[in-house]
Amino acid sequence: MSGRKLTKLQMEALARVCKTNGGGVCISASFNGTEVVPNDRVYRALYAKDLIQGKAGAYSTVVHTRAGLDAYRALLAEEGTPS
Repeated sequence: MSGRKLTKLQMEALARVCKTNGGGVCISASFNGTEVVPNDRVYRALYAKDLIQGKAGAYSTVVHTRAGLDAYRALLAEEGTPS
């Protein structure tokens, strides 16, 4: 993951999404004509960094991307916390 580090709130939100094991997290989202975009600033930032994406067939559910899961695992490794 390039760019700025994740904030504490972003790390918590990413952990919440990754812990669902693909089930996803329901959030408030809007359809901008081509894609569903999260309304919440924390999830919108994760979306902009390509760490989360909309779940296929579920309008307001987000799941992690491969990059998001890798970032989450890196955060766990830094903390020394088992997944």
